[in-house]
Parts: sequence; C-alpha cells; structure tokens
Amino acid sequence: MVTHVAIICDDPSLQPYMPQLLLADGKTVLQRDMAAVRRVLPPNIVVLRSETHWNSTEVLAWHIDALGKILRRRAPTRVPILLLDAHRMHLRPEIGRACRRHGIYLALVPARLTWLLAPLDTHCFALYKRYLGKLYCDEVVASGEDVNVVRWVQLVTQAIRMVLQGKDWGKAFDQDGWGRWQQGVSNFMLRELNLPVPPHLPDSEQDAAELNLLVPRRWKGDLNKYLEPPPPRDARSLHGPLAHAAAKALRARVHPLPRAKPFPGPSRSCGFAIAEAVAPGHSTGEILGGRSPGDTFI
Repeated sequence: MVTHVAIICDDPSLQPYMPQLLLADGKTVLQRDMAAVRRVLPPNIVVLRSETHWNSTEVLAWHIDALGKILRRRAPTRVPILLLDAHRMHLRPEIGRACRRHGIYLALVPARLTWLLAPLDTHCFALYKRYLGKLYCDEVVASGEDVNVVRWVQLVTQAIRMVLQGKDWGKAFDQDGWGRWQQGVSNFMLRELNLPVPPHLPDSEQDAAELNLLVPRRWKGDLNKYLEPPPPRDARSLHGPLAHAAAKALRARVHPLPRAKPFPGPSRSCGFAIAEAVAPGHSTGEILGGRSPGDTFI
C-alpha cells in the first residue's frame, strides 16, 4: 500500500512547489525498485519506504520541515498558515515545534468535521482519486497487464500535476470558511450549520472551553501551547493586515456543531491542508490556507 500525504495551497503560483509525500511499505515498493522510482520523480514529490505506509508524527514533522524550507525560499514575506485536522498524531508537541521553527502558524479543523471544513476532503481527494483511477484503468487496458511500481509512480505524478497542481484551490478554502472572514462559505455549509447567512464572528480570543471543542474528547494536552504562534521572522513578515488575518485564522471561527453530529464523510478520513490519501482510494490528512480580502496565505 502507498499513502499520499498531500498539500494544497490557496496560491496557484506556489502549488507546484508544495512537497507531496508518498509513503510506501516494503512489500509495495521493493528496495531494488527505489533507484528507478527516484529517477522518474519531479523535485516536489518524494517517496519514503518504510515498514508501514501509514503516516507518523516523525514523518509529519519531517514533511513540515521540507515545507518550511520551500516557503522560506519561495515566499519569504508571506505568513504561512497550516491547517491540520485534530487527529491525535497531529496534536503532538513535535508538530507544534516544527511549525514554530519555520514561522508557520497552525490552525485546526475541529474533530469529526473534516468532511465539512477540510479543503482536501471537501474539494480535492474525490477528483484526485477519480483521475488516478482512470489513468490506472486506461493503462491496464492499453498494456493488457498489471502496472509495475515505476509506471504506477509515474501515473501518480501525472495525477498530482493535473489535479493538485492544475487547479486554483483558493475557492475551496473560501467555501470551507478559511478565508474572506467566512463571507465566501458555500451554501452547503450554511445548510449544515443551520445558518441563513454567513456569520459575523468576533476577533476576540477563545477561552479554554471553546478551544476544547476543537480536539477529541479524551485528548489531554495544552492546546494554547500547541497553537503558540512562531516568533516573527522579521519586521515585514508579521505586520499590519497580514498579522491581523493570521491571528484570525488561528481561531475556530466556525459555528460549532454538536459532537453527536453524524459523520457522513469517508470513514477513514482524518485529514491535514496537509492531508493523506491512500492511493488510489482512501483519505486522511491537510491545508495551507486562510485568506483575508486583500492578502493571500499559503
């Protein structure tokens, strides 16, 4: 099995540089295949081979380090905001430290709400899996035999280029409530939240009870410490409207749903705007996003 830990960005000019990570177990990608696999990979796609294809805290921290290095080179004056779902693996102190190391702000999709609030789950993964599945079927029909691992990686690369890098995901972030102060949220979200119009939500800090709505019930940890913002990189990178919008994006600005809300999304989805998809058919993981009307965030 192979898991694709995907990243999408609300700035299409930066999307081609976003690091896409493929986690392969030792039975799917053999050691003897790795040299051939690496030769067909573009610079922004990495294959990691290990005992399991599942993501881990260590791998996610490594992925954030890779992302941070790219952002410092490609977008040094931007305020990056990384959207993760509230999976326990994502709530480890190592993840907060990795983000602070690279000046990345963290925002959380509340527990059990990736089906509604995570752009990779709501807008991307279904298109990606459908496109990759069609490529795979067409390849099998054309060749009359199964697809070897090197060719399969080439198909995944093509799907990443056409779907993840071929679309502007800014609207996905807006429709899921992560930009434009919720004024671009979708009608579907308004119906699910029983709201007639987009809400006007305050900029005030949330108390502990409100923050605890973000995480699983039995999670024990210091959420304020986890969400602690990074130190300013320089006087220009966190100032004026950028800092204001970044601070807003760090708070749960979506009307809370009851915890008993049925979960209609994929049962194995757990998301990061980093996010994961077990290719060609499972998702977990996701995001870079959060935009004000005048500013774009990655």
